[in-house]
Amino acid sequence: MTQTILITGTNRGIGLELTRQYAGAGWRVLACCRHPEEAQDLRALQDKYEEISIHQLDVSDTSQIKRLADQ
Repeated sequence: MTQTILITGTNRGIGLELTRQYAGAGWRVLACCRHPEEAQDLRALQDKYEEISIHQLDVSDTSQIKRLADQ
């Protein structure tokens, strides 16, 4: 059974590194950031690990949180 984790702020810094670590360990990663179209390092990481799916999410916007939860 594959474990799943949702990580916010994955476009850089700690969020990007957590994404790298969990995907490398075989976890399914829901990688969230406000502007995924600008997240070049995250997209490069997604090319390396099929376990990563990128989602637009601003944690201060409850409609975006609900939309992601519904997916």
